Formats: sequence, structure tokens, C-alpha cells
Amino acid sequence: MAKGNQQQVERRQTRSKNATTHPGRILLEAQAGRRKPEEIENEKKAKGRRRQARKDKEAREEAAVFEIAEYEHQMALEDKETNFPRRQPSKLGP
Repeated sequence: MAKGNQQQVERRQTRSKNATTHPGRILLEAQAGRRKPEEIENEKKAKGRRRQARKDKEAREEAAVFEIAEYEHQMALEDKETNFPRRQPSKLGP
């Protein structure tokens, strides 16, 4: 710029609201706080209870499947005992 055509440059002013605000505060507010040891322990216990409930359910389902299989096996044995081999019908046709 030439000396004769100097324009005065305005200095930027900080807004009064931002003068005392921490620049990273919005990020800090968005972060979750640290969990207390009691909360962590409670979550671990709940997870263990859910895992045990799932194992119990799977064991009950497996026992039910074996019970049904045993019942079907008994039915097959009974059918085998009661169904004697039949004699083939004679061919009396022309």
C-alpha cells in the first residue's frame, strides 16, 4: 500500500461472551464423565447375570431337545416291535 492511500485497519474485537469462555469447553461438555468404581462393579455383575441366564436358557433348550429325541427313539422302537413284516399279497391277476 502506498503511504498516501493508507487505510486504517480495524482491529477485531472479541465478543464479550467469548472473553471468559474456554475454547474447548464445548468438547469437554460432550464427553462422558468417568464412572465410579461402584458403577463399574454393578455393570460387571449385571453382565455376569445376563451371561449366566443365557447359559441356563441354552441348557434348558438342549435338555428339551434330548428329551424329544429320546421320546422319538422310544416311539421308533415301539413301531418296530408292533409292525410285523407283512406277507406280500399274491398276484391273482390275468
